[in-house]
Order: sequence, then C-alpha cells, then structure tokens
Amino acid sequence: MKEVSNEILKLLGEKYNEPFWAFFKNLDSKNTSVDGECIDCFALSIGLNKNFRIHSFNIQTNRLIWLEELKKIKNNKNISSSDYKWLVCSPNVIKKDEIPPLYGFQVVENNVSHTIIQPSYLNSTHINKDILAVLVRRFIEDKNYLLLNEYNK
Repeated sequence: MKEVSNEILKLLGEKYNEPFWAFFKNLDSKNTSVDGECIDCFALSIGLNKNFRIHSFNIQTNRLIWLEELKKIKNNKNISSSDYKWLVCSPNVIKKDEIPPLYGFQVVENNVSHTIIQPSYLNSTHINKDILAVLVRRFIEDKNYLLLNEYNK
C-alpha cells in the first residue's frame, strides 16, 4: 500500500491555500484513481483573477512503488482528467528523465518544494463525476468540521 507523506501534503496545502485555492487531501483512494494513477490530492484555482483550473498531485515517497505506478502511467494514453498533473516526491525517489511528457515535477527537501519541471496545460475537456463528488463531499466535511469546532468553543 502506498504511503503519502503528511509533510508533503502539509507543504502543498500551504502553497495552494484559500482564498485563491481549494485544496483537497486525504481523499478516498478507491475513488481517486484517475487515468491509471493514484491521485493523492487536488488543488482547484478559484481566485477571482484565475481561471478555474484543476491540479492533481501524485505524491511518491518510495522508489519501488513509483516504478510500479510509472508502468501504469506509461500504458495510459488519457491524461486529460485535470488541467495540470504533478508528480511530487522526496529526494531520490523519481529521476528527472522518468517524468512522463506533460507532467510537472516537484521535489520536496528540507520542507521546501522545488519545481523541477513545469506541467503543460492539458485543457481538460471533461470532469470525472466520481472525482467531483469526492471533492465536494470532502469540502463539505471540512467546512462542517470547522463550523462544529467554532460552535463548541
């Protein structure tokens, strides 16, 4: 089973934060396998000065698991379920020459995210309804949790 680094998730959440972004993590993994790869989190650009864009992130912390996922990604020709696809990893997990075409690549080291390759804009023409349902459900759960905490103060 793939482990996702909480440190990397936290760092991405801080980078893609409100009010200009909606960031979704800790998603239901069986519903967030998109185009043959596991999506660990999403960021939606929602700011007034930004176009609505979906960024999906595949976080890798283990080289062996990455090599297995790479096979799935290479066999899948459809990568248009989000506007930007990112691979994010700890040092020495993914080699730069292994990055599939059109993907972005970030390496997290010492609590800093370094963008190595910018992703290409994929101009997604469809939104996966299962993914959208997971995102909306997660958004409502997060907001309800915040409201409940505020109420209980």
